[in-house]
Amino acid sequence: MGIKDLNAFLKARAPNAIKQITLSDIKKIANPDDLKKPLRVSIDTSIYFYKFLYKNPRFIEGFFQQITRLMRNNIIPIYVFDGKPPVEKTDVLVVRKEKKQEYKNRIADLEEKMLNPEETDDNKVNFKIEMDKLKKKLIFVTKEHNDTLKYFLELMNIKYIQADCEADVICSKLCENGVVDMVLSDDMDLLVSGSKILLRDFFVSTNKISVYVVSEILDSLNLTYDQWIDFCILCGCDYQGRIPGVGSKGAYKYIKTYGDIETVIENVCGEGKKYTLPDNYDFENARKLFKTCEYYYSKYNDIKVEVDDLFDNQLDNIRKFLIKNCNLSEKQINNRLKFIYNI
Repeated sequence: MGIKDLNAFLKARAPNAIKQITLSDIKKIANPDDLKKPLRVSIDTSIYFYKFLYKNPRFIEGFFQQITRLMRNNIIPIYVFDGKPPVEKTDVLVVRKEKKQEYKNRIADLEEKMLNPEETDDNKVNFKIEMDKLKKKLIFVTKEHNDTLKYFLELMNIKYIQADCEADVICSKLCENGVVDMVLSDDMDLLVSGSKILLRDFFVSTNKISVYVVSEILDSLNLTYDQWIDFCILCGCDYQGRIPGVGSKGAYKYIKTYGDIETVIENVCGEGKKYTLPDNYDFENARKLFKTCEYYYSKYNDIKVEVDDLFDNQLDNIRKFLIKNCNLSEKQINNRLKFIYNI
């Protein structure tokens, strides 16, 4: 999910708006006036579900490590779980489904080759390696996965939201409304739906992070926020495919020249002009989906993103759950819990 070619474009045209820093330095960007105040971050949960499950079926360990690393740096998370995607994403979801079917077909083909007595042992080893890689691409996040993580977060006193729509939009609107200071995700379209600061390339093994600051992007590109949204729609997004032939460079040139999508279409699309507008090119709906969210409820603005005090025996219950669901030693678990709860 994202804006086509946006990351490469920004690295070329607005490199100063992308910073490679450590988590300990993010406060200098997100809240330079009060370096001691905890920062709050909304997290697009599904992104990290797939990352953690890909590496380790015991995914709770990945989330525990993520929470620990954030809390060590005085960053309090709120996790947002996916709800139902909008109908505008149907084509994107169909493509993803077809891709997974290709993986399944290739696995079946490799399994058949593995049974062929004429294949060499070396070939069978290579087939097995390829099969293992393909099977990891077929990872699904189940209801049981979600329920287990929610239970763990409740046990840890970490806030979460079960969205009625896609989680990334809620993450952005939480940032837009000041409930959180920044968003953690790898999806670039969060830069268009309200996120002020986007953290990407998070790994539990390092403090390094990529930071995208929207205000600095707009300054570097000399665009208003409305023009920024129109530019990203022209690039092509999950809500609306691009106009054939118009890439990110062309999209930027035309927005700079004409100011908005309506005027771009009027001047460069149509009979006798450079581009042909696709059927059902509903940029207005894409614009609406980026700017508003009917499933962002006012009650979200009252959420206090903080870690509540522990009740009696809660720490023991957390420790038991982690010992059961992680590969970490009890000593490693205890050391991490000290950072989270200041014990």
